[in-house]
Amino acid sequence: SGILWAIGNISGIVALGLVGLAVSQPLAQLAILFGVGWGLFYFKEVKIKSKVVKIIIGSIMLVLGAILLALSK
Repeated sequence: SGILWAIGNISGIVALGLVGLAVSQPLAQLAILFGVGWGLFYFKEVKIKSKVVKIIIGSIMLVLGAILLALSK
């Protein structure tokens, strides 16, 4: 998993040079989404349903924003 994480970080640096800071940095934040997913669904770190719903809504907004950024170039 560490190698995959490093590959993702290197890819983010390469993307920075190719598409610019305004697009590549928000897309790099999608890596955090995977960590949130593990904590939410596998480790069950959040117990309160209303907070789980807020996290899922925020995650959907993050993914939609990343898609819109990707389409802007």
